[in-house]
Amino acid sequence: MTETAAELFFALLCPNEGERKHAEARWRVAGVACSHFSVRVLLQVQPSDGEQFFCPHCGRPMPRYDSKMRRWKHLDTCGWPTFIKAAVPRVSCEEHGVVMIDVPWARPRSSFTRKVEARARRGAGRGSIAEVARWLPMSRDQVERLVNSGSRGRRKRAE
Repeated sequence: MTETAAELFFALLCPNEGERKHAEARWRVAGVACSHFSVRVLLQVQPSDGEQFFCPHCGRPMPRYDSKMRRWKHLDTCGWPTFIKAAVPRVSCEEHGVVMIDVPWARPRSSFTRKVEARARRGAGRGSIAEVARWLPMSRDQVERLVNSGSRGRRKRAE
């Protein structure tokens, strides 16, 4: 993977420079596949070599336990559905058990990138859920869940 493609990937996923540098230090783009047969773009990402992992709950450094394959829907690239795929490491924490580390481009347990979620929330604030579902494209239920989960997160941060 060229340095330019990796830089572009992190620039698209991480809005501010601090997040981008943090992500670039911990993750690397292993490949980009554009499939004419399935008409999609697939970005394959993996942790950088020698990366140390941390429990997402307590922040203590932990050795890798294993990895679990995950896939996230990202914003379309030139009209092509775009996905990110990564074998996300899990750590074994004495206090919290076996847990998956956080990735910088998505919230825990989400199947969408932060950019998709932000676009859905912004669009829902300006129009109907049905309109947002048409142009993202995702189901109305998915848009509703994203919008509702985001408002709960903002309330928690405000308290």
